[in-house]
Amino acid sequence: MKLLGKTISIERIRENIATELRARVVGPNASQRTQEIMDAPGERWFAEDRPIRLVHGDASMFIGGLRALLLQSLHPLAMAGVANYSDYRKDPWGRLQRTADFLAATSFGPANEAQRIVERVKELEHLGYQFEAADGSFELLMRRESGQYEPLFRLESWRVTVEQQSDGEVSSEATIAIWLGDERYERTATGNGPVNALDSALRSAVTELHPEVGKVELVNYKVRILDEGHGTDAVTRVLIDASDGESVWGTIGVGENVIAASWQALVDSLEYGQQPGRRKDNG
Repeated sequence: MKLLGKTISIERIRENIATELRARVVGPNASQRTQEIMDAPGERWFAEDRPIRLVHGDASMFIGGLRALLLQSLHPLAMAGVANYSDYRKDPWGRLQRTADFLAATSFGPANEAQRIVERVKELEHLGYQFEAADGSFELLMRRESGQYEPLFRLESWRVTVEQQSDGEVSSEATIAIWLGDERYERTATGNGPVNALDSALRSAVTELHPEVGKVELVNYKVRILDEGHGTDAVTRVLIDASDGESVWGTIGVGENVIAASWQALVDSLEYGQQPGRRKDNG
């Protein structure tokens, strides 16, 4: 085949398409992630000749998965249900990659690791967590259970104060103390509400060592009451969407204190982008 005066073999074109499709579905670090899962020691849930491994290991699953998503998009009720729990429109490829990672970890990864992931998900969902719209938190969960998690910092404490003046003006201030390696950082910041103040204080400290964190923006923030009959002491679920300008990921926090739940989701939103395989150069 000739293209722009150059002869290109059909096989070369097929290889290029396959490489690009694999990177889209598995992620830019596809080979590294595949090696991490396949080379991890331990027994597997499924033997090599089991249908689930044969099907999920076939390259046609990439096309099949995309086809299934396209067919699903034609069903109004199905998409309405997805929209309630997932902000998929902002980063459909990223959502697909993180789903593929879970399937790979449970189909091909060590059985004890897969079992821990499943049990942890069940435990958290019982507490009110839902990971359909929190794929960033879900990947962090998988990394923690598989020993591939790298914390962004060590928390010592955080404190938030909200004050209203006699003229009606409300101000929020947050102070955080964290450890980055062997260095202790304490920062205080004000913000448009307590969560924004916490975000500003945390970024002020973390960017001392990880300036690339400053590129991550919080693009959405949602709060839902889980047990409405409990009034102001009800358990709340906080969902945050964050973006580095290229992809979007969701994180979650759950708790009786909405600020503490927000802190969980906030920390996950920053840590997710700094995990091995996702960390970008400072330039």
